[in-house]
Amino acid sequence: MDIQPKLALPTNPSHAPRQAKPPVLTTDMATPVAALHVLREAFSHFTTNLNNLQHADDPELVHQARVGWRRFKTSLKLFQAFTHASTPPELQSLRPLLDALGALRDLEVASLETLPMLANAYTDGDRTRQGHWRAMEQALAHAADQQRDRLHHALSQPQTGAALLALTQWLESDLAQLAQDAVVDPKNSLQDWARQHIRHWHSQLKAALARTTDADSAHRTRILAKRLRYGIEALRPLLPQRRAKHWHLQASQLQNEMGSQRDVQQALAIAAGLPVDPSLLEFLRGVAVGQTQNR
Repeated sequence: MDIQPKLALPTNPSHAPRQAKPPVLTTDMATPVAALHVLREAFSHFTTNLNNLQHADDPELVHQARVGWRRFKTSLKLFQAFTHASTPPELQSLRPLLDALGALRDLEVASLETLPMLANAYTDGDRTRQGHWRAMEQALAHAADQQRDRLHHALSQPQTGAALLALTQWLESDLAQLAQDAVVDPKNSLQDWARQHIRHWHSQLKAALARTTDADSAHRTRILAKRLRYGIEALRPLLPQRRAKHWHLQASQLQNEMGSQRDVQQALAIAAGLPVDPSLLEFLRGVAVGQTQNR
């Protein structure tokens, strides 16, 4: 019997995905003030999409919620030397929610982006193979429905709400007070600090790229590329325009190239856990191996 996916929640413009917005920064700001602006924006990016996920099933909401969280974590690392007087609350309570977001995103990328590009190469007009592919699509849709239920369950848990409230209180009380009391250091301006920090992160990425020889080192390099990209986006008004544009493009391209390879591997891992015809799995393994060798 065919597995029918559940009906998606209706789309409402007020529940549309919330994109990242550039924080308003000026060169005469004290660094804790800049930290507050950047962290507020990233946290709002995360929580707005989380809230909208309770009302809509748009895959872009899942994607933007995850991007918002990564931007928030990157910003915490970026400004950690200036927020030491106000330590953020622990984040472990959000792990079930973040894991549920990641698992659903992997399923949606596999079913909506990665695998459709490979369909014609596998089926090639063969009716039997077309049947194999449809069966896999139905199994993926069912798995995504189940994972979406797990995500909604994680969102409804008291510990999730408590963790989000604790982060909000830290931002709007502790960190806001730290920013209010801050004074500009003429010997270490925000602009000088921003340029030095991003230069350091670029050097780290460059060194890691030279050492990328296997899956583990490639994963580390991809994380550094994301970190540099989000760091540049957070501090762009303070950075040299041409250099920031060039480094941002490098980091984005590297992230996308490594991400596409990771997506194929992830799609194979997901398909291997579903009732998929063995010949289809062998085809996906061949694609994954070929892609790795090309890299």
